[in-house]
Amino acid sequence: MNAFANKRRDKIAWDNSIAIAYGLLAQEGKRSFKSDDRFELNSRYGYQIGSSAWYASAMLQFRSQFTEGFNATNDTVKISNLLAPGYLLFGLGADYKPNDKFSLYISPATVKMTFVMDQDLADAGAFGVDPAVYELDSLGLPGRRTTPGETSLFPVRCLPQRHLPDPVAKNISFMTRLDLFSNYLKEPSNIDVNWEMLWTFKVNDWFAATLNTMLIYDHDIDIARVEDNTPKFGPTTQFRETLGVGLNFKF
Repeated sequence: MNAFANKRRDKIAWDNSIAIAYGLLAQEGKRSFKSDDRFELNSRYGYQIGSSAWYASAMLQFRSQFTEGFNATNDTVKISNLLAPGYLLFGLGADYKPNDKFSLYISPATVKMTFVMDQDLADAGAFGVDPAVYELDSLGLPGRRTTPGETSLFPVRCLPQRHLPDPVAKNISFMTRLDLFSNYLKEPSNIDVNWEMLWTFKVNDWFAATLNTMLIYDHDIDIARVEDNTPKFGPTTQFRETLGVGLNFKF
């Protein structure tokens, strides 16, 4: 579900959106697993600068998921949970809005907070938080936990850019959003990317075909994988594509 609530009055522009998605994939003889799990809230409040297309704006964004996620090859290994991770961003900047279909938001001063409210994942140092500290036993193996893992990664001044075009053709709607985020106080060349595209091909008043893609890169997320028969663990690009036909409602 994608929902929008936008307000225009004189020089004020207030744009709000929420995206909710949850999907399960069941295969015979295998445990069902999530194909999608997402909750995202965006709010941007701007004041027009003169008669130009530029607005002085403040932005708030929150992202997380609803339920536990497990490793695709080992469904006993938990890799995410509700608010693990959860991301809260707040920024001040400028928004370029030449029309209702396009918006480019640039913020040189943004706070990005990462929450890992699952202690197992926090102890493992998931999503960039500080891991737990353990005493070593006589064999040199981790024993009693002396310091739990941090459950939050707090304010860092950063530079995000936000690009949201929304062109529409007859019986075909298209929506895309690209978020780029760079921490210019620490490794500014590592740019976090969150890019989503949604095509909707209308068949009739009730049915529609949809093509949805999402590309994510976050340098703080380490992912286990095999490349050239060699196990690797570290940040990498994640990509998902979903093609479906179903009921489509637009209010």
